[in-house]
Amino acid sequence: MIGVWGGSYGLRQGKTRFCVFDDSMVVFNGKTCISKGSNVVVRQGASLNFGDNFFCNANCNILANRGISFGDNVLMGWNITILDNDGHPTYWKGEAQETSQPIHIGEHCWIGSHATILKGVYLATGTIIPYGCTIYKSNNIPNNVFNNKSLKTEMMWKDN
Repeated sequence: MIGVWGGSYGLRQGKTRFCVFDDSMVVFNGKTCISKGSNVVVRQGASLNFGDNFFCNANCNILANRGISFGDNVLMGWNITILDNDGHPTYWKGEAQETSQPIHIGEHCWIGSHATILKGVYLATGTIIPYGCTIYKSNNIPNNVFNNKSLKTEMMWKDN
């Protein structure tokens, strides 16, 4: 089942947009719920994979230029941005930099509201991202609170 839901807390929501370009791929591996006001864009040649029991609250932005994958049982708060690219070409000392790198969100991850996940990030199973964090480093340690470094290990979370 794929659904668009109103979201919680009476947040102001714009239009919901789901834009899939030619030669791109979106895979739904089970129940997926994307709340109103969210933008999902899968650019040409990119892939987007949703695991079973995926939920994102209102006003989320998921923008794939290369590839974004979510494991099963991923929960995301409101006003989240997941972006696997820089948006524009970047140069360092005159050399073009890699503008897109895939993102992988592991199983049973919880991403707090107002968080941003940037290109090249890998999050292990059970990762908890605190409210308002910008994540640009990967986390290979399961079941911990992570804000570009491990804040607390052996943490677990349960959906209401």
